[in-house]
Amino acid sequence: MPHYSEQYKFLVDGKVVISSKGVEWICKNVFKQKYLELLEKKKMELTEKYIKAGYIYDHFFHRN
Repeated sequence: MPHYSEQYKFLVDGKVVISSKGVEWICKNVFKQKYLELLEKKKMELTEKYIKAGYIYDHFFHRN
């Protein structure tokens, strides 16, 4: 996991609380990467279905 600043979290009544900047950091550095991985996986699944259906892959993506 990428380095984060300790100012993003603090203790309140013995519980760890994450600041709004901390949530923003998590979204940008953790969730975004997972989202991109899932998006790439879905894209590959759709491409495989498209090819199995007999369509020309390059034509579908307007290449060549």
